[in-house]
Amino acid sequence: MTNDPNQPSAASPIELSNRGRELSLAHFNHVEQQVSLAATTAGLIVAADALLLGGYIAVTKDYQVFSTFGQTTPGILYAVAGGLIVLGFLFALFAVFPNIKFASLQFTVENVLFFGWVGKQKFDKYLNTFVEKDAKAGLELDRELLWQVWGKSCWLNKMFTFIQLAVLCTILGTVLTCGVLIAYGRLLPIPN
Repeated sequence: MTNDPNQPSAASPIELSNRGRELSLAHFNHVEQQVSLAATTAGLIVAADALLLGGYIAVTKDYQVFSTFGQTTPGILYAVAGGLIVLGFLFALFAVFPNIKFASLQFTVENVLFFGWVGKQKFDKYLNTFVEKDAKAGLELDRELLWQVWGKSCWLNKMFTFIQLAVLCTILGTVLTCGVLIAYGRLLPIPN
């Protein structure tokens, strides 16, 4: 089914109790809500970083920050601050990207409950596969559902890591930018 060695084999169907099926569906819905929360959070960070970068560039240009500071400590700190804000922006973009194509992060999911697989199939192929997996009291569908919960949870771990990095870089970049401007701003020329 997939090239991921962590996926259980399709040959061993599992049988969930009614309670187990209810809990797996509830957990599936919870994971989907976390995906939505993570995407919203990352989108807000992207927007905030875009505004911060706009302000950073405007201050840099209007006050000729690099012309004045050059390669001094304040100039280097100001450049690092801008780099951190850019990194925060990039990490937030990575977090909202649906399936990052880096080898260590890629999950190939061929699952009748995964929209990516479903959307690539002709309807008859999808229907036949779904009906086939629903045979035997839906035991194969239970496995597919749990595989979706597990796969999305793995992806969410990476997504939240990117979000945490984005927040950290954004905060550090903003604090460093403000610190340099407060500490050394009196040395900057006042724009006309």
